[in-house]
Amino acid sequence: MKFFYIFFALFAVFVSCTKPPVDVQKPKDVGSLQQLQLPEWVVDPSVQGMISAVGIAPKTAGGIKMQIAQAEADAIANMAAQIQTSVSRVTKESLRRAGVASDGKNLEAVDSYFAQATKSLVKNVPISGAKRKNIFQSPIDGSLYIQMVVDQTLVQEYLVGTSGTLASGMKNFNMTQRTIAQTENAMKDLFSELDFSTNSEAKSNQQ
Repeated sequence: MKFFYIFFALFAVFVSCTKPPVDVQKPKDVGSLQQLQLPEWVVDPSVQGMISAVGIAPKTAGGIKMQIAQAEADAIANMAAQIQTSVSRVTKESLRRAGVASDGKNLEAVDSYFAQATKSLVKNVPISGAKRKNIFQSPIDGSLYIQMVVDQTLVQEYLVGTSGTLASGMKNFNMTQRTIAQTENAMKDLFSELDFSTNSEAKSNQQ
């Protein structure tokens, strides 16, 4: 009986050693940017001294010209989103520096005013002159990617110039002239310091 157990154990070892190795494959990340073979500027469109964004247009029966128009429009929209985010952040910080953020009674109304005012402001920001920097068409699905850029100095100058108009609307909420002036000065300083090339918020909406 003892001999039988020894023989069985040796047989089991032999069988396990002769089994072919299992082919273990790592799961593929189908949605990764690497597999889409996209250039680096699609992943990170930032350009020093510029406001930059990538627009995307799927392959269409209208042809490449229609794709280019759609991708450029998408890039411009993404630029506007970046600016909208930055302007909102600046106005909130300006109110905090002027002491309005500590006034709970007026803060909600003033916030609502600035939210609407900045939307109108961004519509007139000079980004219509943005230029195409890079273009790439995916060999996988035919999607077109276009990187558009505009000099951030032009946008900064425009925003600084509108600070007075933005702040003046605060008089409708019984703000003192001193508070309005402090808010305006804070906005001018912050708009002058904006660096959109390092702004990671609201970057292109990758598909």
